[in-house]
Amino acid sequence: MSTRSTSLLVLLACLAALLVVPDVLLIVFAGILLAVLLHGGGHLIAARLGVADGWGVGLFLLGRASRSPFG
Repeated sequence: MSTRSTSLLVLLACLAALLVVPDVLLIVFAGILLAVLLHGGGHLIAARLGVADGWGVGLFLLGRASRSPFG
């Protein structure tokens, strides 16, 4: 099987999956937005405090969790 036919087969399978389960695209988009929010907030905190980005994301999550409207 050539590369071109494999690519076409994968593309058709993805399109068929989106027709069967259209909510998958919305879930992927929501995940991307959440990742951008966490990365941006964590990077801002990390830059201000002079720590690594991972610690900044953790502190951002702790700060958001402490101000949760559900708690």
